[in-house]
Amino acid sequence: MGDLGQEAQRLYENRLMNTETEVRNFEEALEELYRSGNYRIIGGLCKAFDDQTEQDEVMWGLVHAIEAFDGEEACAELVKAMPEMLERANEWLKLLTRRILNHKDYRALYGATLSKADKRTKELLVALLNEIKDKNPTKYEASVLEVLMYLT
Repeated sequence: MGDLGQEAQRLYENRLMNTETEVRNFEEALEELYRSGNYRIIGGLCKAFDDQTEQDEVMWGLVHAIEAFDGEEACAELVKAMPEMLERANEWLKLLTRRILNHKDYRALYGATLSKADKRTKELLVALLNEIKDKNPTKYEASVLEVLMYLT
């Protein structure tokens, strides 16, 4: 990835956005990564999520950048990166997952992709899906069950 790797590192290093300089560096790195059009950056984008950030509204740029990618390869990159988010960015991970659950086409793709993931990834993400379902069954039970159907 060359320069993209450097930009992903810059994004990660400035993820807390405690200063104006960190916010600017984060936004510039995100723009460079997004302009690449390379779905392989999704892992780097996911690493930059952090629940401790000072700038939630800027962090939303990561959500939108990830959502700009579609297709099996992009979804596979996202699924692969999601478990790493559990400790540092659990709330952002839940938000991304809820957005997937609210999107019919991506929900099916997510279920199919999750079915091909390694055992640890499946276990972690199934637990997360069930947590989301249990917290708001009226809104998410049907969509979570639809995703889990791919795992049987």
